[in-house]
Amino acid sequence: MPFSVFVTATFASAFTFVSLVRLVRLVRGIGSRPLFLAHAVMACCLWLAVPAVYRWVDALLGGQNIANLLSHIGFAFIFYWGASEAALGLGRRDVADRIRKLPGGGIALVCIAALITTFVLADLPQSSMGLNEFYDQPTVIAYKALSFAYPAWAGAQLVWPFALAARARQRPLQRVSFTLMCAGFLLLPAVPVLQALVVLDPALQAVTDGVLFPSIALVLLGASAALFARSAKMRKKPAHQAD
Repeated sequence: MPFSVFVTATFASAFTFVSLVRLVRLVRGIGSRPLFLAHAVMACCLWLAVPAVYRWVDALLGGQNIANLLSHIGFAFIFYWGASEAALGLGRRDVADRIRKLPGGGIALVCIAALITTFVLADLPQSSMGLNEFYDQPTVIAYKALSFAYPAWAGAQLVWPFALAARARQRPLQRVSFTLMCAGFLLLPAVPVLQALVVLDPALQAVTDGVLFPSIALVLLGASAALFARSAKMRKKPAHQAD
């Protein structure tokens, strides 16, 4: 198994585990539905980045790379739910509203519409997990870049709030947690830019992956360290009252 596939499967397994934990909490009447949805969709997207899983799912959908489109649309929903909940975990409702209402909601819709448009315009005659065989098409490069546009914007909204929170916290675990997440969100805006530059040199795709996966890892590690630094009271909040 290639190392990149091993890393992806490891991340997918981690998010699957966290999703199951959050599902159990929701069944018990506690926890956050948006966070469960964000983790569950992330797990699905990562599993679709495993070649064997992608080929099987895409074949079920007709072998037209619909699985790729669904996974890339999923990125927007992950950050729509996850980033706003992360902001609420810091007590920054203003940032959360910016992400999930205006302008964030509008930006998400525009990005998804542009993503679907470039996918339809691209010539994709065969199933290809990362569409790597079609990098000679500008529409494919635009499609790949657009898939990270909203996550990059939403992540950028959290960099400064998490930096401030890391400085303000007294407990070492909280400082470590928020610092890791801040670093992960800081890396995200570079991803669509690097992806767009692949049109000039396909070799830059490796650089893009080299930024994307550490970003995911840092956010996951930070969230795992302190569950978005939520207080015990917030973590026990009934599911029907969760923001």
